[in-house]
Amino acid sequence: MSSRSTRIMIVILLGVLLFSPFLGRSNAASASSLILSGKAGHKMAARPGQQITKTLSEMGAAPVLQTVFGAEMAQLTPAGGLTQMAAANTTWSRRNGVLWSVVEPTEGVRNWGALASLDAELQAASANGIQVILIVRSTPDWARKIAGSGSTCGPVRADKLASFAGFMNELVARYSVAPYNVKYWELWNEPDIDPSYFAADSVYGCWGDNADPYYGGGYYADMLKAAYPQIKAADAQAQVLLGGLLMDCDPRPGAGCAAVGNSPIPGKFLEGILLNGGGPYFDGVSFHAYDFYLNQLGQYSNPNWQSAWNTTGPSVTAKAQFIQSKLSQYGVSGKFLMNTETALLCTLCSNDADFETTKASYVAQSYAAAISQWLRANIWFSVLGWNNSALLNSNLTPRPAYTAFQFARSELQNAFVLRDVTDYAGVKGYEFQLGTRHIMVLWSLDGASHSVAPPFGTPLAVWDALGNSVTPSPSISVGLTPLYIELNITCGVTISCGVTTGVFRPSNGLLYLKNANTAGYADVAINYGLGGDYPVAGDWDGNGTATIGIYRNGSFYLRNSNTLGFADLVFAFGTPGDQPIAGDWNNDGTDTIGVFRTSTGEFLLRNTNDSGPADMSFYLGNVGDVGIAGDWDGNGFDTTGVFRPSNGIIFLKNTNTTGFAEIALNYGLGGDKPITGDWDGDGIDTIGVYRNAQFYLRNSNTIGFADLVFALGNPGDMPISGNWDALP
Repeated sequence: MSSRSTRIMIVILLGVLLFSPFLGRSNAASASSLILSGKAGHKMAARPGQQITKTLSEMGAAPVLQTVFGAEMAQLTPAGGLTQMAAANTTWSRRNGVLWSVVEPTEGVRNWGALASLDAELQAASANGIQVILIVRSTPDWARKIAGSGSTCGPVRADKLASFAGFMNELVARYSVAPYNVKYWELWNEPDIDPSYFAADSVYGCWGDNADPYYGGGYYADMLKAAYPQIKAADAQAQVLLGGLLMDCDPRPGAGCAAVGNSPIPGKFLEGILLNGGGPYFDGVSFHAYDFYLNQLGQYSNPNWQSAWNTTGPSVTAKAQFIQSKLSQYGVSGKFLMNTETALLCTLCSNDADFETTKASYVAQSYAAAISQWLRANIWFSVLGWNNSALLNSNLTPRPAYTAFQFARSELQNAFVLRDVTDYAGVKGYEFQLGTRHIMVLWSLDGASHSVAPPFGTPLAVWDALGNSVTPSPSISVGLTPLYIELNITCGVTISCGVTTGVFRPSNGLLYLKNANTAGYADVAINYGLGGDYPVAGDWDGNGTATIGIYRNGSFYLRNSNTLGFADLVFAFGTPGDQPIAGDWNNDGTDTIGVFRTSTGEFLLRNTNDSGPADMSFYLGNVGDVGIAGDWDGNGFDTTGVFRPSNGIIFLKNTNTTGFAEIALNYGLGGDKPITGDWDGDGIDTIGVYRNAQFYLRNSNTIGFADLVFALGNPGDMPISGNWDALP
């Protein structure tokens, strides 16, 4: 932000205590299915019996392959810390840099030259691989709704909303392309503040209205309805954020507002947006979550959200869960969350060693908590500090918090949460998965040291929050300083690894996808398709993630994300009665479709996802077999095979040609449904069957007992497999 001096006023006035394709009816469907792992990568699954704490459908969006790690700089320049944050491999920064009133002081006359210095900053950030969230604020005098609210604070007049939308269209067109590459747009900063609290020159949004039971949120939604279509028209990939919500306190009865004696009305701003139909007009929710040092090593709290060091941990958890509950209450799904301002604050802690140590520990806790809530970003405020929150000293040398940030980024990049760790009394933490690694982040809740015996014996490695190595042992002492504990696991031995499973419910078109080859709740649950459809999965766009599709009456309907919506690709191939199949037939990193003609035993494969003649056609198996595909020899090419449902015999070919099978074995029983995937991450796809809502997966294409057995879905469901989260 360009200035934070007025933030103290809002802290006082608001009582933030510094101590303190298709939906539709379904019909019965055939139970036959064939599902392929494709080349969407390989992932390690959770250990048996482990359960994800929350489904991704509840969270609104699947995790993305960007780290949550970000930090705000006053200027995106070397003097602002750009060099140091690039060295820490930060993914995100945020810039309160576009003042509408400066660019367009006179209606219809836009002076883009006023943003010349911002141009250079955005180019520098993009060149360093940093994605900038760009804040737009500051209503010109001629567009103000509230006279006297000042040119930099307050909402836009109703008859000027179209003018703002036009401004946004031109702004997004300017900065969404190289060399700027801005894709995230935050409309005003902390709009849930009443303008009467501030003088004219304010960095806040000031759309709040004390006279409105929803604090002006409904009128903010009117602005979104005008601006959102124009932003998307300028850049279809643009992501529109609700301006970083202050969310002063929890407005629910008996919660934080009541506990500290604050009005609950400001906390209803988001609800006002949703009540006025604003849900379709934003892509993500930006919010702010701070905690306050309690003048004791390791201790902090945010009483406005009933969060504390020894109970919930950082307040980001409480705020994220509140937002998700409101979105769910109003039936709004598919939104991501970003905590665009976070820090541990202390007004009087300059050069306080205990505070700096606590702040470094808080960095580890905050980013771990953000990942556990599936946030897209968690952005520290700020690099050079506000209320002693700095990551760097004024001479740009690192503070302990910077070291903690850099190490957390290196350890938890692209991690996803497996579970809250509740195994040890007095200890809080999370278990994360990063490809073939599992890392627990643990710390003491009560300040005492606790002896922890990590699962799978002596860990592979242990580090403290600053990246200092701790000697691994079967029993680890966990205190106030968080520890990163890498578990001693072996793919296919101590835990399952690789591509994971899911099911398609032919009675209603529901898909349930798991990110672990274990029993438990689905991580993604969506409706896609109709009764009578066949499911199919593959990496259709080569981004590493397997996504869903269905085959209906000779046509494919493929999605590029595991979310509710219309098909991204629709085309005809094959004939009604064929079975769909998918794989990377030419080793180009993208899965494409094919069909198995059960009436003749013929495979027809395409190297592109569109209509046209088959690029390969050949015969394999008998009439009535079920077609399967996978990379049976690890050479990067998917080839075909068949499963004979009458007797459970499997025939696998290492080339997509007519001829004898290279592998023939009996696995499963008559009536089983086949499934294939790289279950142990060794680069070779192997067999499995689905029987009465149980998966039986084998780690080699040989006769023998199942290596992995777990329940998922209901009898009659169809099995599918893929790398749903793009992790190896």
